[in-house]
Amino acid sequence: MKILILGFSKTGKSVYSFLKGKEEIYVYDKNRIDIKEYLSYKDIVNNWMYFDYVIRSPGIKSTSKIYMLATQLTNKIVSDIEFAFLYLPKGRIIGVTGTNGKTTLVKMLDHLLKERYHCIVCGNIGIPIFDIITKVKLESILIIELSSFQLENIYSKKFDYGIILNISENHLNAVPNYAYYKASKLKLINLSDIYLTSKEIEKLNYPFKIMIKRIFLPQLKVVYYIGNKLGLEDRYIEDRMNSFQSLSFRVEEIHHYGNITFINDSKSTSISSTNACLSCFNDKKRILIIGGISKSSSFKNINLKNDDIVIGFGKARYIIYKDLKCAIFQTLEEVIIFIKRKYIKGNYYIIFSPACSSFDQYSSFEERGENFNFLINKYF
Repeated sequence: MKILILGFSKTGKSVYSFLKGKEEIYVYDKNRIDIKEYLSYKDIVNNWMYFDYVIRSPGIKSTSKIYMLATQLTNKIVSDIEFAFLYLPKGRIIGVTGTNGKTTLVKMLDHLLKERYHCIVCGNIGIPIFDIITKVKLESILIIELSSFQLENIYSKKFDYGIILNISENHLNAVPNYAYYKASKLKLINLSDIYLTSKEIEKLNYPFKIMIKRIFLPQLKVVYYIGNKLGLEDRYIEDRMNSFQSLSFRVEEIHHYGNITFINDSKSTSISSTNACLSCFNDKKRILIIGGISKSSSFKNINLKNDDIVIGFGKARYIIYKDLKCAIFQTLEEVIIFIKRKYIKGNYYIIFSPACSSFDQYSSFEERGENFNFLINKYF
């Protein structure tokens, strides 16, 4: 087969490593790569090559000129997940998508199942499917976190269970419109034998005392549902969830200083996830820190109380100021110094829930979260 890989980040490199020596492969990336299979946009146009498959990395926008061109250079433009179906044994697959809470649910399901089953996680969680594909066995349960970008190019009904946690505005800077983004998420319904949307999840039962933050109740309901379907005992499910450790940088209480409590929710890259975080902290005044790269949703949609204080930073700071008329700074460190100077004696939750992507100043939300922790320890 003649195959073009679009994008040479983590996903593209994983596909390349698997296919090298097996198929006739070519690689496009906006940055020149020192490999013999590299093709620039100009190379592709000049040669008008036709491909059996084009494998799209999630970082390639559907609105980009290379994606538009690629749709005319093959009958099969697919995600790495769809292409992997050609090589996977027939086993059980759980697909998880949604705007918020995907990774937490994937980790919860893995924690639930890994003592009883050969369980493997991959996908948007940061583990490309071709990194683990040789480990998948017939008896495995494969849990795949799915982004909207991956779902755009998945076509095969391969999921035993499809979970759609929630859908709200996100990635509007990378897709044609919200309807398109929503449709890509809901596509999982038609790809699954059994599916759960947020409406079905809301009706599910979770019979145990909630040991994790209430914000994660939808995930707990799904875990209980899947556990029941697989025949796991209630006591076992309860014990496994009681021992589950919440993930870093997700509504994480990290520090106390006097009457100030610091919350690190660096994972928040959308307004809806920031709203979910805010809903957990209503018993005293709140200082909300937001900023990064805006995803084109108005910051006026943040659910603020009258006495909330908002501070913006990063590339989106001028948009934040326009929407919320708040203090703004260039860097997160400047924000923390400002808080130390002005609010040191107050009784506050200081909530770092950026509602933006991190890539203006950080390589990931993890690096951003680690920097917030460092700055709090430095100044408080």
